[in-house]
Amino acid sequence: MIRVAAALCVGILLLLVLLDRGIGIDGARPALAHVLQALEEAPIMHKTLRTRYDGPSMHLTEDWYDFKSRTVVCKYSTDGQCTKIASLNYDTKEDMAYDPRIGTVTVDYYIDVSSDAYPASAAGVVADYLKNYKFWGAETVREKSRYEGREVDVYHLRIEPTERREEQYAALIVDPRTDLPLAISREIQTSEGVVKFSQGILFDFPATGPKDIYDLGVPRTAPVVVDAASKERKEKWTVLGERIPQLKERFERSVDRVYRLDEGQVLALISPASIAPRLEWEQAENERGRLVEEQVEARLARSGARSASSQRAEKGRNAPGPGQTPPGFQCFLWDNGIDLEKSRPAFRGSATIQQAFERIVGLSIFEYEILQDPTEVDMPGDWVVRKGSSKQERVLALEKIVQQHTAGRLRFEPRQVQREVIVARGTFHFRPLAGTYNNSWIHVYADQLDPDTRGGGGSGSLAEFIRQFGEVNLDQQVVDETQGDHEIAVNFGWHMSGYVHRIADEKERSLKLRLVLDNVSRQTGLTFSVERRIVTVWQVKKTD
Repeated sequence: MIRVAAALCVGILLLLVLLDRGIGIDGARPALAHVLQALEEAPIMHKTLRTRYDGPSMHLTEDWYDFKSRTVVCKYSTDGQCTKIASLNYDTKEDMAYDPRIGTVTVDYYIDVSSDAYPASAAGVVADYLKNYKFWGAETVREKSRYEGREVDVYHLRIEPTERREEQYAALIVDPRTDLPLAISREIQTSEGVVKFSQGILFDFPATGPKDIYDLGVPRTAPVVVDAASKERKEKWTVLGERIPQLKERFERSVDRVYRLDEGQVLALISPASIAPRLEWEQAENERGRLVEEQVEARLARSGARSASSQRAEKGRNAPGPGQTPPGFQCFLWDNGIDLEKSRPAFRGSATIQQAFERIVGLSIFEYEILQDPTEVDMPGDWVVRKGSSKQERVLALEKIVQQHTAGRLRFEPRQVQREVIVARGTFHFRPLAGTYNNSWIHVYADQLDPDTRGGGGSGSLAEFIRQFGEVNLDQQVVDETQGDHEIAVNFGWHMSGYVHRIADEKERSLKLRLVLDNVSRQTGLTFSVERRIVTVWQVKKTD
């Protein structure tokens, strides 16, 4: 019996999941190796899924996976009555659905279904059902047992309940003679012990399976209705998919010419006219995404459901149509050439002074003051920043850009202010904190760890973490005097006890602050001290 802490993503093979830390039971490793091999070699998988929700009805779904043609054929029944027969090819995107109540076949094109979503083998199908248990560190126990009169290997997985999560249980049943799974059973229980969800999944591996819906009994005389709008979207989507690599290549050829900084130049704003290749590429990507969203909306509309994007559209925040898409401007880090792999999105549309201060210069909210409406300045374009330049160099360079966009109406003025700050020193050396919901994250907490991500979190460079740490948790400026690579990528989680700025009592807040700083220090190797400092605050003022 062990606790497996590694998270399982969609598509991770079962063997890697269960053997990541080893299972302390004799024969587990070779047994699972044989299971994986057998699943990899199966050309066809037939899966039968029985589900009972809160009501009395029993829902049955049968899926036949053909891993060579990348097609899944499905039959749906409720209480023994067939409600639908369908097939979907993940390469052509063609979905055929037969409704026995009206005797008609409907053909749609599901461009919203990723080709990568189709499992590479039967191992991926089985692993997908168990990924949630592995993510939450389910306890796994293997034992010999009997199932339907035969000897089997059973893997029990249990997620213990918390105040926010109910108890979940699964059992994987494997036939040791063939090394193939026979079944998976799953259930969720309330805190009162009532089963609110149960599911049984059976597996078999025939030599052949149905090729299409007609092999499952759909009359070949049934009328076929092709969704014309869906087909048109698919054709446009395909054409864009063929154009996008060419547009991307054209943009990449223009990068060195358009984005290169001059000798001694720290910061540059590249006008939209100069970055037309990137905007064309991005517009094609956006248009392709819009077609996918339209397909999702159309499919949900037929079922009476509404997606999040349709709700946003009702509030006036829907994505613009073709030809109206605002540029999603990018910020490039530059150092003797441009590394597209290190580029990161900075804005959608134009930048305000506030956005430029925080996302381009890297100032925290404590390091600047804007003494008039920041929306007065509208700076469209791509930004290029010289890697290794100081904040002051970037501020002064930004001032020149702002003055160009305001006809010299604004200036930046440094003001010296004395305040209590946190000073971060040292060199980053990550030391994982054991026993958390994710051992690869930096956890910001005082005296209590949350069992999950309820407190929020994020990812970014070390410099961004240090800045956000002060802004989000402490409401206090953190002065970064650390050594080493400030651009190293880190992930972090805020815990509820780490929000010390919410504590009203000054003495308690001071004690909790020290706990937070010490806890972060232990995980990062950095030191944090509370000091009074003279710091620079940049004020944006109108010129006289």
